[in-house]
Amino acid sequence: MTTREVSPDGVGSRISLELGGRERHLRGLGPSRDEYLAIRERWAHVTNDALREAGLAVQVDHRSLKQQGIDREPVPTVPEKVLYAERKQGRSAAGDAIRARHRERVEARLKGGDDLARVLEKQKSDLRERALGDFKQRDAKPKQIRWSSLTRDERNELRRTQYQARRAIEREDPVREARRREAARQRYLATREQYREAARDRQRQWRRNHADEVNRKQREYRRTHAEELNRKRREHAGDATHKQSEYRPVHTEQNASKSTSPTAEDSAREWKEYRKNHGTGPTAEESARNWRAFRESQRLSDSSQPTSARDSKQGEKSPSLEVDEAGRKSRPGLDHDLE
Repeated sequence: MTTREVSPDGVGSRISLELGGRERHLRGLGPSRDEYLAIRERWAHVTNDALREAGLAVQVDHRSLKQQGIDREPVPTVPEKVLYAERKQGRSAAGDAIRARHRERVEARLKGGDDLARVLEKQKSDLRERALGDFKQRDAKPKQIRWSSLTRDERNELRRTQYQARRAIEREDPVREARRREAARQRYLATREQYREAARDRQRQWRRNHADEVNRKQREYRRTHAEELNRKRREHAGDATHKQSEYRPVHTEQNASKSTSPTAEDSAREWKEYRKNHGTGPTAEESARNWRAFRESQRLSDSSQPTSARDSKQGEKSPSLEVDEAGRKSRPGLDHDLE
């Protein structure tokens, strides 16, 4: 939850939870722990009211298991950084250590007696010694310089060092490293697919800004790999020539077969076959009769329409009629008006 005041106007100023211990003492305030416990209690009451209004029987309690009188080990608390890393890459050494300490406490609680207190004291001392060792190791390392203040050569040297460290980890656990690299690859592909146009625009912009460097690298690559590039060109040219030599006889044969016109006997045979499959069709008298019936139906439909509708239709020209008139103007000698 936020550490600022919330009002109908929005988020306001900071509250006393943001103050440090000395400033709280100077202002006459007590420890912030009491305020946090009060917030937890209020939050539990609000949550239970909402659950009750929703018709749910489940309830939450802000008190610890010991205060509630429940004798069991709490669920192990895994930090968010470790939890998210395990979701992407699988089990981690930090998460396994947390779960191992939790199992040790559960077993000690089942045994009863002073075993649980002894295990808790041992785990606290181990964590304290480990934290002191981490602090000493961190202080022994040279002070890190900000990435923005590094030169290009220094950044490349740092990248090489990190690469070598990852390769050492990969040699120790190749399965885990392969899983990590595959997860990183999938994230990269998903991001690139989601922002495809933006990635292309950035790539084009970078090429425009670094055109001289790109051209220089291309010239160096061509000079270095000249023999390999020439060999691939010769192979490609040979394949194209071979395909053309295979294509020419077939193409020539097809053209020769197309250029040969059918004889009179072939045409008559094909016409008889067509008439047998499709019938003789309507005679000339039937075609003329059908045409007159169609014209009469068109005339009757035009006469049945109101005058305003006919005038509006006469005033408007359809696109097909305009095209036909344009074609007639361009071809004045071809008049096929059936009227």
